Amino acid sequence: MDGNNYKDLFEMLDVRYVRKDDCSARHERTEDEINEIKITQAKNTTQLSLIIKIGACILAAVVTLLASQIGSMIFK
Repeated sequence: MDGNNYKDLFEMLDVRYVRKDDCSARHERTEDEINEIKITQAKNTTQLSLIIKIGACILAAVVTLLASQIGSMIFK
């Protein structure tokens, strides 16, 4: 085989297969993206738990207010 045949063979193989360095770089980018998603998910979970706690406090205040109003109407 001469140089042109090797060149054609390498071009054909480059289209079909991924080189080791390219594959490693792709995996590193994928891992970085997954880590960013995990960080964002943790932030969202923290914010959601805070919103749930605030909602529970508001619900407790409303229920207490309603119970006291109903109680005051009954015992008048």
